[in-house]
Amino acid sequence: MKLSVIIPVYNTSKYLQKCFDSLIPLMTKLAGEVIFINDGSTDESLQILKQFQSQHSYVQIINQENLGLSGARNTGIHFAKGDYLIFLDSDDWIEATEIEKIYSIALINNADLVGFRLQFVDEAFKVGALSLKHPIKYEKSIFGAQALIEGYQPSSACVFMYRTTFLKENNLTFFQGIMQEDVEFTIRILIPAQNVYFTNIVAYNYYRRSDSMTTTLLKERKERYLSDSITVAEQIKMNILHLKSGSEALKIALEKNYNTVIWNLLWRFFTNPTEVSFEFKKKCITDLKTKSLYPLKGSLKSNFQRSTSLLFNAESFFMFILKFRS
Repeated sequence: MKLSVIIPVYNTSKYLQKCFDSLIPLMTKLAGEVIFINDGSTDESLQILKQFQSQHSYVQIINQENLGLSGARNTGIHFAKGDYLIFLDSDDWIEATEIEKIYSIALINNADLVGFRLQFVDEAFKVGALSLKHPIKYEKSIFGAQALIEGYQPSSACVFMYRTTFLKENNLTFFQGIMQEDVEFTIRILIPAQNVYFTNIVAYNYYRRSDSMTTTLLKERKERYLSDSITVAEQIKMNILHLKSGSEALKIALEKNYNTVIWNLLWRFFTNPTEVSFEFKKKCITDLKTKSLYPLKGSLKSNFQRSTSLLFNAESFFMFILKFRS
């Protein structure tokens, strides 16, 4: 089997048809499978998935209790039988012709990973900006570690095509229970990757809907989203413990990434003074100190980060400012 498409589904019934329709041309050309992970949906999603399955033999449905996006993706990895796999969120859609090109690139280059680009689409289906173009070598094979060293910015897990055996043999699964899983995962997969090919092909449509989890956050979810930054930074930092000697450049790259995650959190506290309470900010900074992530130490990605970190690291003064402005 050539390609597995893994689609977690949780209460997205009104978006499933467009998502699935984008896959039909791909499946008619490639021998593949579409794996829907019904992650405890309570709307009409399961009924719609069953309709797809009744009409198309390549559709597989796996029902499970709600484990979140990471848990659903991990289930998909476990069941995937394709030589390669991609992740597709159930409110997004792909460009079938472009995914087919990316599959060919993966085969020709014997790639562990092929990175591609996405475009953002608003609720009027107007195409907006493209995803970030990384400061790395495109249209050629490189080591994953080299991409991190050159400045790869962690991004969506949906903009890679993965060799299935690469994920399984390296036990690469998503960290469950957090809301920023893609940042941690996309860094971790690059470390052991021996053959990564980045292309400028735009193959994924990211639908920006107003009621999505990332655009509409209630207070408790917003606090969880922010506090998850600490877990993400901690997990990125832990990768350093497993590096071989002589990997100083990669160590610095990982240091830049976990420090940037923390810097972004502190910057958000500073620039959005009323978004969350001072008590919550204080709790986060205490947690950062406990995990040896604060004060910020080591490399950062920009001069602006380095200069503003002087303020952030002056703990008593910084806390005074946060309290005064909250």
